[in-house]
Parts: sequence; C-alpha cells; structure tokens
Amino acid sequence: MKNSFTKWLVVVVLGLVPSTNLDAISNEILAGDGTAGYSGDGGSAVSAKVSNPYAVARDSIGNLYIVDVGNNAIRQVNTSGVISTLISGLNNPQGICVDSDDNLYVADQDNWRVGMYTTTTHTYNASFISGICAQTIGIDRNNKLYIGANFPAHIDKYNSDGSIDVANLVTSAMGMVNPKAISIDSLGNVYVAEPNLGAIAMYNASTSTYNTNFISGLSDPYGVYVDSLNNIYIANTGAGSILVRQNGAASPGTLVTGLNSPRGLFVDEDMNLYMAESGANWVRKFFFPSVAVSFTTGAHFSGPVMGGIKFVGSDDDDVCIFDGSPTQDVQVTKGKVSMSSRDPIASGHYMRLNGGNLIVTAGGNLCPLAMSQDGKLQVQTTDAVNLTHLIGSGELAIESVVNSLVTVTTDLSAETAGGINVNHGEFHVNNGKTPVAPLKIANGVDLRLTSGQVSSSLTVDTGGVVAVDAGKKVGDALVETTTYSFIPVDGYFESGSTQIAWPIDLKSYVPYAETDGNPNWLTDDTEDQGLSYGGVHLNYSGGAHIQNGEWVDGSVYWVGFGEITGAHPTISAPTDNDVALVGAVGMQGGSSINLGAGATWARNITVFPATA
Repeated sequence: MKNSFTKWLVVVVLGLVPSTNLDAISNEILAGDGTAGYSGDGGSAVSAKVSNPYAVARDSIGNLYIVDVGNNAIRQVNTSGVISTLISGLNNPQGICVDSDDNLYVADQDNWRVGMYTTTTHTYNASFISGICAQTIGIDRNNKLYIGANFPAHIDKYNSDGSIDVANLVTSAMGMVNPKAISIDSLGNVYVAEPNLGAIAMYNASTSTYNTNFISGLSDPYGVYVDSLNNIYIANTGAGSILVRQNGAASPGTLVTGLNSPRGLFVDEDMNLYMAESGANWVRKFFFPSVAVSFTTGAHFSGPVMGGIKFVGSDDDDVCIFDGSPTQDVQVTKGKVSMSSRDPIASGHYMRLNGGNLIVTAGGNLCPLAMSQDGKLQVQTTDAVNLTHLIGSGELAIESVVNSLVTVTTDLSAETAGGINVNHGEFHVNNGKTPVAPLKIANGVDLRLTSGQVSSSLTVDTGGVVAVDAGKKVGDALVETTTYSFIPVDGYFESGSTQIAWPIDLKSYVPYAETDGNPNWLTDDTEDQGLSYGGVHLNYSGGAHIQNGEWVDGSVYWVGFGEITGAHPTISAPTDNDVALVGAVGMQGGSSINLGAGATWARNITVFPATA
C-alpha cells in the first residue's frame, strides 16, 4: 500500500537554471490494516491488526520491531513481511531500541522495568533493569542505554550489562518534565521529546547542561530520532506532522503533514524513515526520491537534501558548483559537477558518473564513485586526492589541470570497476590495491606502488614511468604499447605463475635518460645516470639483445631471440622466448635487458633473487 505526501527541502540554489524539480515523498504501510486489534501472526503484516503502536526500531538484518501498546506486546515484521509476536505479557510498554548485536531493550513502563531480548538465544530477561518507571529508552554508538523515566522525571545512563553508568544524568531540577522519546547523536548529545514543554530538549554532553527549548514551538511532540548525519526528525504529534531539522540548519521544516498521531520514529542506513502512526494503527516507511537539478555554467547548488540529487547540465561542458549534503546518491548524467568538499555523501552511497564528469578542487578522501558509463575525474588541486571506492562497468579517466596526485590507500581489489585511465599527474598506490580492472598509465604519468598492488592488466603508454617499492602487480600480462620505463625498488611484478621479483636490498634509482637514441644501459657509472646501485632496468626497444652486462656471482640463461654479451654468459633453454636471470642481487654497473618487438616480457621473463 503506497501513498504520497508533500515534500519539504532546505535547498539554496544560486544561479541555477532553469529550476529544481521536487518530487513527492513515496511511502508504504509495513504493518497494520488501519483498524485496532490483535491478529495476523504468521501472515502478511499489512493484513494484520495492531493497536496503538507507539515506537519502532529495526535491526541490522532488516527486521522491524513495533511497540504494540494496546496489546502489551512487541511485534516483529521479518524481511519477508511476515508478522509475529516476539514478546508478550508487558504492561503499557512505551519504548524500544536495538544494540549493535541486534539485542532488543524494552521500556516496560507500568511494570517499572526494562527487559532485554537476546537474539542469539531467543530469550527474554523481563527484569534486565528493575525499579524504574521506564517510559522511553535510547542507545548510543557505544551501546550505552539511556532510560527516560517518570516519578520523578529523569534520565539514567546504563552500561550494556545493565549496571548503572550515570544516575540522574538529567533531572527535573534541570528542567525535565515528561520525557517521551530519546535519541543520541554521534557526539553523545541526548535529544528528548518533551510534549508538556512543546519542545525537543537537548542534553549537551560537553557542558552537562539541559536546554529545554532546543527546538521549541511544537505541538505535543512524542517522537524524536537523530540519524547518522545528525539530522533531527520530530514527531509533532499534536499537529499530525513530521518535522526535520537538518544538520546545520537553524530551524526545522515540515517533512510530512496529514498524519494521525505520529509517535515513534526510526531512520535506517539508507535514510528511509519509519513511523509508528498510533492513531491510524499502522506503521509507515517513507522513501526520499532524488531531486532533479538542471543547470548551466555558473550554477551553485548548496544546502542539505533529504534524498539524492540528479545533476543534468544543458551541455557537456556546463559546470555546477556543488556544496550540498544529500542523504542518498548523487548522479551526474551530463555536464560537470565541481566539489570543494571531499565527501559530503551519506555512508553507503555514491557519486554516480552516468556520463557526467566530476571536478575536484580540494584534496582529501574522495566520495565513493560509481561508473555505469565512462566518466572523467578532473583534479584541480596539488593536494593528494584519495580514491576510496570505485564500482561499475564504466572507465574512470583521471586528468589533472595541475601536476596532481591521486592515491589509493585502501584495498579496492574487490571493487567491480570498469578500469582506470590516468592521463596526467601522478598515481600512487600506497599500501592499497587497485580494482580488478585494467589500469592504463599514459602521457608521462608517474605510477608508484609503495607496498601496494595493481590487481589487473597494466598498460604503460608514452613516457610512463612505473616505480615499485615493496609493491607488486598481479593479474594479466603487462601490455607495452610504446617506449616505457620500469624501475624496481624493492618490489616485483607477478603474472600467474610467472614472476619478476627484485632483490629486497635495491633501494635507490635514478630514471633512465636517453641521450643518443640508443636505449641500452652502459657499465660506466658516469653514463648510467646513477644506477650503480640499481637493479634490472627493462626498456622496450626495437633491438633485441643483452649487452654490457656485468654479472657478479650469478649467471644469465637465454634462448629464443637476439644476442647476448657480457660476463658469465651461460646459455640454457628453459622455454622458447624465455629469459631467466639468476643472481641479480650481485648485478653492478646498471646492466640492462633490452627486448625486441616480438617479446612480451611480463609473460616471458622470470627474474629470481640470488641464492647462497
């Protein structure tokens, strides 16, 4: 059963052409058929009867829990939409919360206690905490319980084992009158629905003060909930509406109207809102659709948004500055979106470049990117920009207006990305792993692996330089398209069972500088550009030979192409077109291997460290 209500947003749009398009909020009934009663267990929740639902909560799996006051029970709606009675025999229950292990805590008011349901054992401890007239309960990110009680009005703070942490955290002497709902933000501040005061009060965890008029001018507010972004949702029960004060806003705005005694609220990780509508005898879920934004160059979009945003430029080159804070995905389907803040998007959501481009103007962690089509990331800062997530089938092209640096410091090897094409600047993999998708390094880009890993095929184009420091490349063979340089620094490349491994004591290098058109390295230290302590230098060239090699305590095995000159040239025949080098640790003088056009070196060369 789905309906629509009017949607309110705080959105500041400067120079936006032509306008924003605000869709209505969609919602559906999750439990209750609209008439009071007690029936339906084992069947569809929307066909069941509940009576005066007061509060709602949800666990990590997606099960929904309802405080069914009229039936003195806790009802559960599982992920298949089937309702059941989880706990019965309560006495005017008023509140519920769920901890990080999916255990339930119930404010059993007229029994003067708090019960705990343990999900692993499916048992209920009715007297987990006794001797308190609990009429609401909340939980913070550390599993600390906050119990709002009456006779007298106060809040006690408890540990997860039921022991008291702070007695009388808030008292009537501080101005508390009748706490009916509690929610705690990420800083430990406690928000309290005070219907007798017509306000949402706030206990400040830093100052230990209680502001009874934090949000005032309300009509019998019986519900409050703070989401992961510290947006504050209010059940303005007497007015039949839900308000939201978004993080950073001065005052709340109306989100939904026309309700019948809304009370308990809950917001999930996708920013969907759940509401116990006690007067209607059902529970609703609200979905927030995306805002469509059409723009031309010069547009500036800022402000919080309940839901996602769809950016559509009038032209591919149009640019919109984006300083918003949406609660869901941002999509760019045409044009360019420029961000000055790095990650304004809610946890679990993405910047989706569906044919559009993203301009980055400041360093830091980039918001997660999703590529259903090829898109472009243009970096306009010299501060490092860290790629944190990359999914989708489209290729991400990275360009830089300045000599920028894009880094990967986390494991992205499980990401289903369509590939990365780095066209300018530097790309460093520092203790991270690239996605399992093609990585292309072009136009003089500096790729460095520092204890990092390239998890896919790697193409190094014109002038590209690859430096490895305790890193590696795994996956398909490296593809050489034209002249490139590979400089090992305590790392290795790997392809299946074939490995190019470097001695662990190779620490220094100076990039090769070709002066005479001949890519060969010389044994003379003054001519090898400082590689007297270097390692093996691989340089793709038209000729195919190994020469000027000075090998100490080692041997060279070769067969298949070109010619070999230098000290200790022992010839063997492992496999056609294969080269095996043993004892490379002892190599001095910058000896080199130069491969001809017919050699695919990532498949055909194995370099082993020296053995005693």
